[in-house]
Amino acid sequence: MANDADIKVNVDLLVESESRPKRTKKDLKSMGNHRDDMRKNWGRGDVTGAMDEFVNNWNDHRGSLLSHINTMRNLFKATIATVKRPASPAIVLVATGALLLTACGSGHEESTDTDKVADTSQSAGMPKRPAESSAAQSGDKPDGVDVSLPKDMNLVFDWSKSHNANEAAAMDDAANFLRAIYRGVDQRSTKDAAVTTYATGGGLHYAQVQIGEWMKGGWTATGTRRHYDATTRSVPNGKSVEVAFCADTSKFYGKEIKTGKVLKTEPRLKDFGYYKIVMVKSATAAGLWQASKVFVEAKAEQCR
Repeated sequence: MANDADIKVNVDLLVESESRPKRTKKDLKSMGNHRDDMRKNWGRGDVTGAMDEFVNNWNDHRGSLLSHINTMRNLFKATIATVKRPASPAIVLVATGALLLTACGSGHEESTDTDKVADTSQSAGMPKRPAESSAAQSGDKPDGVDVSLPKDMNLVFDWSKSHNANEAAAMDDAANFLRAIYRGVDQRSTKDAAVTTYATGGGLHYAQVQIGEWMKGGWTATGTRRHYDATTRSVPNGKSVEVAFCADTSKFYGKEIKTGKVLKTEPRLKDFGYYKIVMVKSATAAGLWQASKVFVEAKAEQCR
């Protein structure tokens, strides 16, 4: 199925990347062995006390760095293990997104000034709305852009809407961005109007890669893909909103176009992903938000 397509990946580069944190870890560990050797040179009294305080503070931060390095190495190892067997760019993008999130330390993408977001935690305390299916809102699009999907391809958005108007609009169009991807899969086109309307920059590249892999495999999609536990964060100028959410694809399958065979799999952790989509306000279309960046954490235990 589409989640198991063959790709070409430079494994040697991944292995080399995995070895770099290993060397850094070794260097950081060795630094901890010099404290007692150097202490006799610190002098006495206030100088010794100040140096002790400095070294203790450094040791604390060094321990935190070692922890992050271990996490990065594990992510590289997981990526290497994944790409050594048949996999799709969707999987590689997921692994790469996880590496990027870890490298930035905070779990969020490295942002430009226009993408720095203030946490507004819009998921808590918001009124619950009925889950929106893939057909929801299909009649209210910019210039009549169609994001409708076949009846057997159901995208459910089981999340609460923000009270903030910009964030609510960004959430709507983040959903439309996902609908656009699977409309592209259904229409066998990376240039469908919905895709080019609801995505830009990195978001457009992400969408086109996903659609392209389904097309190359000769698959379409069927079943239910559920999105839930959404949160939003926005910049003060109101031009960028991060929409984060969980996705469950355990009942969403590839289907061979030629034979109609549904490629079902048993439920697994791989079916759960944690998405962060940076939505930006369109400069040309009033009320339109476009996906500009997409980061995905694979095998998201917190979403299961």
